[in-house]
Amino acid sequence: MRLGELAAALGGKVEGDPSTEITGVQALTEAGPGDVSFLSNPVYGSQLQATRAGAVILGEGVPFDGVVVRVAEPYRAFAL
Repeated sequence: MRLGELAAALGGKVEGDPSTEITGVQALTEAGPGDVSFLSNPVYGSQLQATRAGAVILGEGVPFDGVVVRVAEPYRAFAL
C-alpha cells in the first residue's frame, strides 16, 4: 500500500513522500524501511528518534524529521 492511500484511509495527511510503499506494521524498535509504526505516548519519544520505520503515525505537534502520517488520534489510527 502507498502511504498516501493509508493516510486517506485513516483521515490523516502525509508529511513526506505519499508514494512511499508500506509493506508491514511494526513497533518503533522493530520497524524497518517498509514498515509503518506509531507513537501515542511521549514516554517512548527516544524510540521515535531511533526508529528505522519508513513512516510513523503521529499526532499534531509531535516533532519528527522522517516521513509522517499526521492524525488526531495515533493509537486509534494504528489500531485501524
